[in-house]
Amino acid sequence: MRTALKEDLNASVAEATYGTTLRLPGEFFSETTSKAIVPEFVTQLKKQMTSFRPTPTSNHAKPSVFLQKEMSTCSHVFVKIGAVKPPLTQPYQGPFRVLRRKKKVFIVDINGKQSPISVDRLKAAFIEADEQPPKQTDTTEPPACQTRSGRRVRIPRRYWKS
Repeated sequence: MRTALKEDLNASVAEATYGTTLRLPGEFFSETTSKAIVPEFVTQLKKQMTSFRPTPTSNHAKPSVFLQKEMSTCSHVFVKIGAVKPPLTQPYQGPFRVLRRKKKVFIVDINGKQSPISVDRLKAAFIEADEQPPKQTDTTEPPACQTRSGRRVRIPRRYWKS
């Protein structure tokens, strides 16, 4: 349609738009006049293609793991929860005590069990020297307090009376 000659324009639509005629698919491939050139071309092409060497690949998208400086000296760590969580839930559990450190794995005491955990899932916990982290196995209810207005208040464990 674009290459058909328009009698009123005395040109095709392509000539009016681009200033030249379009090349039709049949015009892309033309017959070669010499059959002797083809084998020589093919041999040169094969020789050239065998001389090519692939470019060495590189991985620029390799994610680097952020590791806190304090991880080498901290006594307790938080462990990232790997499961899908509902909104507004804490992403970490803990703090848990570090038993041993290896290059990529920390041995952590979780509920009395030694669990190897990758450093990718750990975060250093900063605990005051006189404060002990709450034990995860303790399921006792905290003492309940009630305000003058009748509201129930939970007291943090460090303020419980023994």
